Amino acid sequence: MPADDRRAVVTRRARAFVVGLLIATVSCTDGRRPGAGASPTTTGTVTSEEGVRRELPAVLRVAVVDRDEALLAIADGDAVSLTRVDREAAPRWVQPLPGPVRTDWSDVFAVDGERVIVWGRDIQIRALADGSSRSSISEVPARLIARRDELRPLRPSARDGRLFVPLTDIRSTWITAFDADSGAELWHIERPGQTNLVPLPGDHVRVRVGDTRPLTSDESPEQLEVLHAATGASVWSVMHDGVCEADGWLVAATPDGAVAVWDSERAAPRPSISEVAWPPAGRLADCHRSGDRLWLVVEKLGLLEPSTWTILEPGDSGLRPRLRVSGAQAGTFALGKWLPLLSESPAVGAALLDIEAGRVSWSQDPSVDPSSYRHWSASEEALLLEGHVDRTSTYLAIDRSSGAPLGGVEVSGASLLARGHGLLWFIAWEQERGAPVALAVLDARTLRPVDTPGRGITVTDRGEVIRSAWRTAAPDAGAAWGLVDLTETSSPPRGPRR
Repeated sequence: MPADDRRAVVTRRARAFVVGLLIATVSCTDGRRPGAGASPTTTGTVTSEEGVRRELPAVLRVAVVDRDEALLAIADGDAVSLTRVDREAAPRWVQPLPGPVRTDWSDVFAVDGERVIVWGRDIQIRALADGSSRSSISEVPARLIARRDELRPLRPSARDGRLFVPLTDIRSTWITAFDADSGAELWHIERPGQTNLVPLPGDHVRVRVGDTRPLTSDESPEQLEVLHAATGASVWSVMHDGVCEADGWLVAATPDGAVAVWDSERAAPRPSISEVAWPPAGRLADCHRSGDRLWLVVEKLGLLEPSTWTILEPGDSGLRPRLRVSGAQAGTFALGKWLPLLSESPAVGAALLDIEAGRVSWSQDPSVDPSSYRHWSASEEALLLEGHVDRTSTYLAIDRSSGAPLGGVEVSGASLLARGHGLLWFIAWEQERGAPVALAVLDARTLRPVDTPGRGITVTDRGEVIRSAWRTAAPDAGAAWGLVDLTETSSPPRGPRR
């Protein structure tokens, strides 16, 4: 699930909280729960022998360029520099960044083709080849300059030589598209509330129109738009009670009980699915697509009882419930055809539910591997299961197609900050001023280092143990997750949800 949709889930949980009920866990932007033992991602402070505290250099952002190199944004005091390094941390080039940059965003910069886009009040366009400056664009267009002090930026994005920059005063959001090379304004729109824009596959962008509902309300539908990236023209708009993306499809649950779909490959909407047997309560949280078949994951947020997830599968006519699962840690999202299940109890471990087959296919044996996994993520190469204990992280790589274990490793002294081109890039928590960046690069499938890890980083192979603990699930494995088969008890597909 995209980060934008994860943030929408967090908003719904906040609404539930303010009406007086305590939510036990709230998902972070990247899917990791606060307090789950997450490792620090940047260096903190140290005290010298004289008792003077000083900030160490901190790596703010890493983006994988290719199989051999990555781009890093490094803060050292008030200064921020951009550097391109190889897998052994040897710098290809280093460029200081003039002026303030958006260090409070996890992005800091974006890589778009042969460009590096550095976000700030003055957006810097640099060459990926050598870091040289190409141009600079003010994030506040001339038509809004009089309101500059009232506006604050939301998360920008870049795609195919275009920059999309949203600015908000809370009541409204102005999104401006710029040509990255010339700096020319291509188009602009204004929408109510705090509105976010995310590029879609193809030449379109999705706009989640700002949420202007009262904080205590979770009933009113929201608006979703698809715009032409080159012109800003609206080509599709739908009111929805939940939205997800699945392999090029943008899927929305409409207030009348149907499912609307935007197909990025066709650059056009598909016929709506009108016959949907929605569960009595819950909201569309995620989805999975295989060819022309679509599965939905409907989440019912538990307040005084466990959260539940209902899987709706395609049938001869419409979508109907296949199974319900409960007992998993809040913040569960689909990764392709898999619904990862993480437990609050170390005695239960983790498991993979096959959405298409409707069963728990793989599970962890905690007696062999006692690792308490708390976070799932995915790359093109594999699924990655991640757990933390003190200053050590445990990782398990899983084949995306079969669910079979591929490799296992323990990493101490570093955090995973980037993935791409079949590699995982770890950055040491403690960096030394004037020294090369301490990092480690692992193969995304085997989890073996491709080069010698840098100073302060320890990588220990635990593949044999971790792989032996990740087993084909027993036929009754679903009982531990409260799995209920709904195929015999569900009602026929119906229309409106309310």
